[in-house]
Amino acid sequence: MNPADKEFYMIRFRTRSVVFVCCILIVPGVVLATPKSKTVDVDCRDGSHTGTLNDALQTKADHLIVRFSGACAEQVVIQRDNVELEGVDDDATIAPAMGSAVTLDGVSRVELRGFRAVGGEEGSSILIYESSFVEAVGIRAEDAGEHGVYVARSDVTFTDCGFSDNTLDGLSIWRGSRVYLGGELEFYENDRNGILVSESNLGPTPQPLFRTSSFRTQA
Repeated sequence: MNPADKEFYMIRFRTRSVVFVCCILIVPGVVLATPKSKTVDVDCRDGSHTGTLNDALQTKADHLIVRFSGACAEQVVIQRDNVELEGVDDDATIAPAMGSAVTLDGVSRVELRGFRAVGGEEGSSILIYESSFVEAVGIRAEDAGEHGVYVARSDVTFTDCGFSDNTLDGLSIWRGSRVYLGGELEFYENDRNGILVSESNLGPTPQPLFRTSSFRTQA
């Protein structure tokens, strides 16, 4: 290789190196635009809403924590993974006038914690469809027009939860679901069954304390 060719080769090599480095610097900037974890607070006290729960659930984050206080009169729909929905005061309630209070549809790694869910007319307090690694801790599913909690084709763990005064079942488990029960569980004054299990399994549990009006399995 003569000196002129060598110099030309070196120039081309350096030019390509600059382009490559620029790409490395630009691409991570796009990826890092989405925070890995973020917490959003929603205030539903006294009707003075600071955003809504459904708005908060649109926040971009790999792991999203939505905390709320007061009574939120909306139908909350969760259709994304890696979400925590948590009530932070004694009045934390989700209670729409119509339909179900909380719906999980095809999600994974979702935690519901520390609030009342009150289903509206023709709705359940909580609906869980085709979801996995769902945890409900300290949830009260009450006064629904249909079920307290309806689970279908899902894996769910309930700990220290209550299911009462619902028009149909307190906890209705259907269609190949696996449900784990732990802690202290209360089932009172549900018009049909405290717990109904159909084509599903109650997984092994650390001997939860049941207070239930009725328990029934159905083929």
